[in-house]
Amino acid sequence: MKNLTLTSVLCIFLLIFGCLQTNNTNNNGITKTTNTTANVSPKTAVEYTYYSSPNFFIYYPKGWKIDQSKNGIFEFSSVLEDQNDKISDGFLVEIWKGLENNSEEFKNYELNLASANDKIIREQNILYKNRDAYVIEIEGPNSETNSIMYYKTVFFRNGPWVYRLNYAIEKSKIDRYKAVMEEILNKFVVGD
Repeated sequence: MKNLTLTSVLCIFLLIFGCLQTNNTNNNGITKTTNTTANVSPKTAVEYTYYSSPNFFIYYPKGWKIDQSKNGIFEFSSVLEDQNDKISDGFLVEIWKGLENNSEEFKNYELNLASANDKIIREQNILYKNRDAYVIEIEGPNSETNSIMYYKTVFFRNGPWVYRLNYAIEKSKIDRYKAVMEEILNKFVVGD
């Protein structure tokens, strides 16, 4: 009986403490977990790391590249899968002080970036991170490879700042990357 009780206590201990993750809190009070995973398919899991700035906090897959060379634009891009892969799928955070404040202005901004062959497949006003937001989804050919691309963009304001969160996926890879991109979008934290 004593061994059974000891075994039960040990199992409960391992169950409770084995399931906990270690969270760290930075100076801005943002809690971050460095080893989170998300299932992309039944066979693969994605391990995430994070990037933090005063304006946002983002989880993105480990191994992705970050380009911060353009003022107010942060690009997180996947590595090419092999020598035949010509398009790096990615997530973009763009932040600027602007006057854009409604869905029509956000739509016009996005359409100025689109090519003539791009088609809007869905658009709507939503609530994102407790803020009024505008979402637009577009499909169209990549200008270099002619591969069909899928783009999703979320616009919202945070005080004087306009946020444009955009991800781009080669349509042939949508089953592999859409869940990852949505995970990035869902875990995105808006700064103060």
